[in-house]
Amino acid sequence: MGTRTEWRRVEGWRGACSLVIEWGSIAGVIWLASRLDAIAAYVAAVVLVGALQHRLAALGHEAAHGLLLPSRFWNDALAEALCFFPLLGTIRHYRRWHLAHHASPNDPERDPDELNLGPWLLRGQFPMSRGRMAWPVFGRWLSAPISFVRCGFVYMLISTFGMGEGLRSVVPHHRWYPPRVELLARLAFYAALALALAASGPVGVKWFVALWVVPLATTFPYFLMLRDTFQHANADMGRFTNRRVFRVSPAVRWAVFPYGQDLHLPHHASPSVPHYGLEAFHRHLLASRSAYGPAVVECRGVLRNRTGEPTIADVLMRGRRSC
Repeated sequence: MGTRTEWRRVEGWRGACSLVIEWGSIAGVIWLASRLDAIAAYVAAVVLVGALQHRLAALGHEAAHGLLLPSRFWNDALAEALCFFPLLGTIRHYRRWHLAHHASPNDPERDPDELNLGPWLLRGQFPMSRGRMAWPVFGRWLSAPISFVRCGFVYMLISTFGMGEGLRSVVPHHRWYPPRVELLARLAFYAALALALAASGPVGVKWFVALWVVPLATTFPYFLMLRDTFQHANADMGRFTNRRVFRVSPAVRWAVFPYGQDLHLPHHASPSVPHYGLEAFHRHLLASRSAYGPAVVECRGVLRNRTGEPTIADVLMRGRRSC
């Protein structure tokens, strides 16, 4: 199963390869959509780019825990340039938010997810019946458009401007990457983007808006909301019951649970384990912690499976009683 040291070892080549793969995929999708220049290709590209933006956010999540690259400076600097700045955020603001969430998950008085996003994620409406669940959860754009927009807006306030309730006042930073350097890097990034768009002309601006800005405002927050709902909605504040483990299809895992987001329980149990060590760590906890195994909420599939085990819908419908 490996040792604790092996679980926590950050392998820089994995982080670097992941960044190359995700950005290569984004470039390929945008290039193909622009070449086909058809409505169907555009719609497909908006969905795929939104999912890829979500995957970049998941790599940013790894970086926020110092797990993307072994060097703290390069971990933060590359995550800013390739994950956070393109999504309008910063690693410092995200750390202020996310580390506070780890300290008090699902606490209605302390968890910044609950304080800022809870009402717009419809957390107060769970548990709900399977029939009622499909429309507000999967059809959020149409069933609760104001809630959807407000959730995206609040997310932007926190990640872009560091404005929200329950955020940590300060977080540690590398001495070569203090907040003032972050600000300069951010300004340089957006200035370079503006120059590149100006040089590309109206056609370049059109495709940037259509295949980056539109997904950023629609499909990207949709995948974020799905993941957050699946991970924490209708859960309590217990040490091992306030988050879950998900066994889903490769497509759902790729779009909704990238880079260890499906192993959310072991991630919260030890946030210093990178995503590629979480499965072994999860098995270790099952074998060694008597309180862990009985408490694990493990979901197989989103709506149905052939095993008779609880799905995500079952857990959202009946909470722990479904397990």
